[in-house]
Amino acid sequence: MRKRTLLTLVIVVAVGAAVMPGAQAGIPGVGIDDNVFTPSSVSGVAGDTLTWDWLTPARQHNVRQNKTLFLSGSPTSDDNATFSRVFSAGTFAYYCEVHGGPGSGMDGTVKVRPTVAEAPAGLPFTVTWASPSSNTGAAFDVEYRVGTSGDWLPWKTDTTELSDVFGDASDPVTVQSGVTYQVRVRSQKSVTATGKTSKFSPKVSFTPSA
Repeated sequence: MRKRTLLTLVIVVAVGAAVMPGAQAGIPGVGIDDNVFTPSSVSGVAGDTLTWDWLTPARQHNVRQNKTLFLSGSPTSDDNATFSRVFSAGTFAYYCEVHGGPGSGMDGTVKVRPTVAEAPAGLPFTVTWASPSSNTGAAFDVEYRVGTSGDWLPWKTDTTELSDVFGDASDPVTVQSGVTYQVRVRSQKSVTATGKTSKFSPKVSFTPSA
């Protein structure tokens, strides 16, 4: 059984010094082998690229996101095949149409966080949930909460913006020093594609200081 070395593609996401600790640049490549994605769960930040690589010619496989936010095409056994996406924020479950289904069999997950950084000046901060190259969604729902618990509230619904300044002109709230704010995002196929959404991304936190 011939295997090739997977490459980790790295895209540097331009964010300020206030990016959450643990944020990583790039998503590890995923190998498509006999009836398994390896690794089956990977994580990154908005703007990162992920490449799936067919490793063996023994069986036919493809990559289909549960809500068809991305699809590699018809199943293939070509061990030279690859499939890449530039990710927006969200939690994207996917599977092989031949050997899996949503949440079962040959399936996997990509968890992509938005990024946060200090705004140009003052306490508000910039949240970025997609890059101009992202091709895993064309519209986005952005939610926030003040503190680390409680209900999530809408900030942006069906927006086609890729980023915005949280707290600019007190939208959605007036940002205060020493207070923690959390944000999460989900991607959707288009503004009008009802139900064609990812799940919400892992949350990110930001605590501005004067």
